[in-house]
Amino acid sequence: MCPKHVGEISIPGGVVYEDDLVYAGHAAIPEGQTTAYLGSLMVEPRRHISVLADLTDDEAQNVNDTNEKIPEVQSSLLEEVLVCVQCLPEEPRLDLSERFLSSYEAIKADQRTHKVTKSELYLEVKAQNNLQSALRFYKEDLDPYLHFIRTLIKDLREYKTLSNYTLRRLTNVDLIPNDQKALAEFIKEIAFVRAHLGEDYLDIIQGRLGSMKSEIIIAVENQQPQTN
Repeated sequence: MCPKHVGEISIPGGVVYEDDLVYAGHAAIPEGQTTAYLGSLMVEPRRHISVLADLTDDEAQNVNDTNEKIPEVQSSLLEEVLVCVQCLPEEPRLDLSERFLSSYEAIKADQRTHKVTKSELYLEVKAQNNLQSALRFYKEDLDPYLHFIRTLIKDLREYKTLSNYTLRRLTNVDLIPNDQKALAEFIKEIAFVRAHLGEDYLDIIQGRLGSMKSEIIIAVENQQPQTN
């Protein structure tokens, strides 16, 4: 542990919390491996000890306090947390609390990735199949929408920016050959999506990605104002 505390080895996510007695951070990458054990934090005394019983009273108290300070990182949808951070324009501004920076560092250090659910994967596959069927069976009928349909297919294959709401619009109709009623319904849906996203929406996204030089993280802290 000692080389980690003095910065001799690189730790994934860096230091999450430290003071004169305690260090908190992720585990180091084991020799012969390329990734560390992520998803948890280790709280350690700076002084080398053999067993926990060797901790001084101050060190033991600091380890306990630090455990309470380090926040648990949870993955949530924006819709789930929006109610916790939204406020009225006239609500007074509050200074950041003492817990903000440690929470912020813990979130940055968290390496979890979003796992696509079966329902999300089903929507993506069905949407792409529908769009390809449109090109295969109704290419002439859909001439005004061909460029946009190809853009949607490219997005599904390479960028995956489409929301579940948009994917559902693209899967509302099952396109089969020689079904003019289904074609008419599909045209309504594709016209709605194009009006909503814009004909060149993917070009705009690609342009933004190409010019992006740094990552921007927006952090919002939820506090309850103290009342007298």
